[in-house]
Amino acid sequence: MQLFRNIVEALLLLIALLIGGLFCAYAWPEYKYGLSNWMQAIGSIGAIAAAIWLATQEARRQRRERIDLAVVCASSIRIKLTRVSLALDKVSAFISNDMTEGFGPDYTQCARLLRDAGEISNEEILPIVCLPDRVAARLASARDHIAHCISTLDGANESSKIFDSLSQHNFHINMALHLDAANTHIESVLTKFSEILK
Repeated sequence: MQLFRNIVEALLLLIALLIGGLFCAYAWPEYKYGLSNWMQAIGSIGAIAAAIWLATQEARRQRRERIDLAVVCASSIRIKLTRVSLALDKVSAFISNDMTEGFGPDYTQCARLLRDAGEISNEEILPIVCLPDRVAARLASARDHIAHCISTLDGANESSKIFDSLSQHNFHINMALHLDAANTHIESVLTKFSEILK
């Protein structure tokens, strides 16, 4: 389909140059004076237009290839993001339930749930940078929120024994904010991926 479009564009450009040349050859008021100069000028303009068209054609082809790669990567990442989203929901529910019941959760288990869901690497994010609506930036932000939660949960398990009820409550609120931010970013990325992969 794209090859056919390229051929049609080239033929239309050639036809336009041919019509312009025939117009100059037959309808020019001063046939003997300056016709060759005008034909040379039209040919030069045509050569410049053809060079610009070829350069932009290559750029469009490379952009299409980057978008195709991004769509393939988005399809792969979407599966992992679904697992991450489920893990975020479980950990959020676990922490919010413990906030209401007033006892400390097993933070190591929460961190393990998030870690086992799978980490999104820079190598996975980089190919989707060309996708619209800052999808890659949102995904990187979600990854950073999750990494913060994992490291904080790992560190909190030891110090949870010395938490008083107020500091534990503040800790849970802080964790809930990071988990909600990560989940919001992941949901927006999943929505965009669904639109792209239709």
